[in-house]
Amino acid sequence: MAEVAGAFPIRVGISACLLGQRVRYDATHRYDANLVEPLGRIFDLIPVCPEVAIGMGVPREPIYLVGNPAAPRAVGTRTPALDVTDALTNYGRRMTQELKDICGYIFKARSPSCGMERVKVYSSADSTMHLPLECGVGLYAQALMLDRPLLPMAEDEPLRDIAFRENFIARVIAFHGRTADVGEN
Repeated sequence: MAEVAGAFPIRVGISACLLGQRVRYDATHRYDANLVEPLGRIFDLIPVCPEVAIGMGVPREPIYLVGNPAAPRAVGTRTPALDVTDALTNYGRRMTQELKDICGYIFKARSPSCGMERVKVYSSADSTMHLPLECGVGLYAQALMLDRPLLPMAEDEPLRDIAFRENFIARVIAFHGRTADVGEN
């Protein structure tokens, strides 16, 4: 991990599965060296898995979003009574306070907890019988996006594009510079 401008390490939150932690519902990860290695040389990557943090085990029943795409519920794929909507949303709000020193965030794309966009939302708790209504936002990501709208955030998939990644890095460094200036006043 490197420091930029010699101040202090620039901390960036990241979905833990992207760092190789086996925290996904099926006890796998989504590590991508072409993404993590270059970012890890610049930033101090802080892993977070909201589903594990709210007490869901590994492995666990997968969850998905159902209902109104503007305000979906996160429920179990096999057990619709397993509703973790409030837990994910509350955890996201709590983490906006606990991670006040981060200068960016990298989310796992299309995740019902971490996806920033293009997360499938189904019309009912029986996804086998229905097509997705449309796309929504993961509940943890949504809480962070609402509470920290100026924080640079991106999903892993677009960050594989070098130009997009360079832009994200520049935004994080600029955000870091702005917060360092504010801290000095």
